[in-house]
Amino acid sequence: MMRVLGRLSILLTFVAGLSACEQPKGLKDICLDGYQIGQSGNCELVTVCSENPCLNGSDCVPTETGARCECALGFEGELCQTNTDDCADVSCENGGVCIDGVAEFSCRCPAGFEGDLCETNVDDCASTPCENGGRCSDATGAYQCECPDGYEGLRCEVETDECQNVNCENGGTCIDQLAGFLCECESGFRGELCEVEIDECEDAPCENGADCVDGIDAYECLCGPGFEGPHCETNLDDCAAAPCQNGGTCTDGVNSYTCDCVAGYEGNNCETDIDDCVAAPCQNGAICTDGVDSYTCNCAAGYEGNNCETDIDDCVVNPCQNGAVCTDGVNSYTCNCAAGYEGTNCETDIDDCAASPCQNGGTCRDGVNSYSCDCAAGYEGNNCETDIDDCAAAPCQNGGTCRDGVNSYTCNCAAGYEGNNCETDIDDC
Repeated sequence: MMRVLGRLSILLTFVAGLSACEQPKGLKDICLDGYQIGQSGNCELVTVCSENPCLNGSDCVPTETGARCECALGFEGELCQTNTDDCADVSCENGGVCIDGVAEFSCRCPAGFEGDLCETNVDDCASTPCENGGRCSDATGAYQCECPDGYEGLRCEVETDECQNVNCENGGTCIDQLAGFLCECESGFRGELCEVEIDECEDAPCENGADCVDGIDAYECLCGPGFEGPHCETNLDDCAAAPCQNGGTCTDGVNSYTCDCVAGYEGNNCETDIDDCVAAPCQNGAICTDGVDSYTCNCAAGYEGNNCETDIDDCVVNPCQNGAVCTDGVNSYTCNCAAGYEGTNCETDIDDCAASPCQNGGTCRDGVNSYSCDCAAGYEGNNCETDIDDCAAAPCQNGGTCRDGVNSYTCNCAAGYEGNNCETDIDDC
């Protein structure tokens, strides 16, 4: 709106016989002559402008000769009763129509124009009427939208349905997108129109050399021996059945296992007790008895040791007596007896009297490898074999002849003598 500047001053002359003398103020209910209650609620001096004859909000201004109306902007006339025609000197452009107001005017512009005087062609694209990225071209009182791919309509407000002429295959669902479409394929298919069956084996999901068999949205792994699981990823535990016997430790392989046997066993499953006797460890005729990682030798008499390798020293207990020398044998010994002894252990003193060596009634006394003869009277010698010569001492006297006897002698006396020893001269008298 355009306002007309300036104020019109109109002098109004009133015939007034009012006293100009001031009167006291402050009475609210009863004012003195020449006063009236003013807007403040107090008694005010009555003037020519007290009842304000000026119209349309104009101000009444007292003068020396009376009063004048000082008109509000947009009004004129003695009492400001006339609205000033603000369109009088105005020319609205482009077919615009001027509308007078109070101290202003406005141009009613035709479609497509704006401005105080309709001098400006309205930018119909200013409000960005084109939606979804459409490009707006301004015209007179109009606009045109150039829509991007995927949109249509006066303001590009309609998304083009690209699925209208699309047939997604194999059960796929067409999803309209901006300037295009997407076939949402059923599991197991792909491609722009879901026309391609996905090869689920393409990424080689099967492990450990398994064969992959493709299906629709699925695959199957044909596991080789020794493997299991959806992807043949698990090595079958061939030890699960505890095939190793006799305390053997099972080590799993691929479709196989190995048994680490405890000492004394052998075989794929440690089922065989190793024959520890097969190497014939037992010597000297011993009998081998197999154990578990061991053997026992039952030694023949006279041998000892783990393998019966040792001839038992049968002389160690000194079985030979009386100074005999022991000679070890196999489960035996021989005593080489000292002279005078006999028996297995030389425990027997040989009876040297057994042969009755003592003669002539001599008594035999056995010794060690010896004997002694206690000879009967009249005998002597080791074996009493000698008759003692009792004549040796020449017992016969006086020429008597001695004849030896056994522990005795006889004297054959010479004539004239007598007595055992011819000691007596016969008294011839």
